[in-house]
Amino acid sequence: MAERKFTDEKVADAIKENRIKSKVKHKILIILGRATRLSGEIEKLTVWKVPVVSMDSFGIQVFARKMG
Repeated sequence: MAERKFTDEKVADAIKENRIKSKVKHKILIILGRATRLSGEIEKLTVWKVPVVSMDSFGIQVFARKMG
């Protein structure tokens, strides 16, 4: 992960600036394991749920199946 390029503030700003909330029916942002340290701050800044999945794409598939 590129340090200082992917930050909790940048994620929160991107969600707000792109009006993501109005484009989805949920408030869940899935992030990969390498960004685990950002999940708590992103939750505080956005009031979204920020689950962390394993670092590979298979982990996202498993998570999506569990979410229904």
